[in-house]
Amino acid sequence: STTPAASTATTAKTTSAHHKKSDPAAPPSARLTVQGETIEADELWLPHMDELERKAKDASQRELEDYVARESAELITDKIAEMLLYQKAKLRLTQPMEKKIDEYVDAELRKRVTANYNGIQRRMERELERQGWSLDGYRAHVRRSIIISTYLDDELRPKVAEPSRAELFEAFHATADNLRKPPRRSMSLIDVRVSEFLPAGESAA
Repeated sequence: STTPAASTATTAKTTSAHHKKSDPAAPPSARLTVQGETIEADELWLPHMDELERKAKDASQRELEDYVARESAELITDKIAEMLLYQKAKLRLTQPMEKKIDEYVDAELRKRVTANYNGIQRRMERELERQGWSLDGYRAHVRRSIIISTYLDDELRPKVAEPSRAELFEAFHATADNLRKPPRRSMSLIDVRVSEFLPAGESAA
């Protein structure tokens, strides 16, 4: 079941499906179910909330509703494709592979904490909460993205023919002009007062 998610997307507080149990009393239209995996409608908009807030400030109510309806349709389509890929990718995972992926995700999150939050995890958690994520929900999102990327790389790379040396040269020469920087010139001017070279007591005309 799918939904444009207009009402949930404009709600100030959003909650990720990864850290909130589905409420059986909630209307079915508030969820997106893909082959047994359920995603809250809010989750579709979580990565785009900043953009949505900016739009809400500048657009009229009608423009905002049209924007939410249009974007929601695209987000739903993208999320369905993502979940189908994820489910297909999961079928190939062995226990050792899952363990390695979990280790990689944990290391990636530590790197982000170090790079963006001065090594303080709680700062990252507060920023995620501001956006409507929990740490567990964000971690699951990163994990899913890595599994999909790895799957696509493994599946598509062998099917893409490596370019020949001649093709590489042809591509280089076709774009060579874009790689060249225009010549630049610089000029230095030394300004010296004439009076400094005149005998003492004389002045320049």
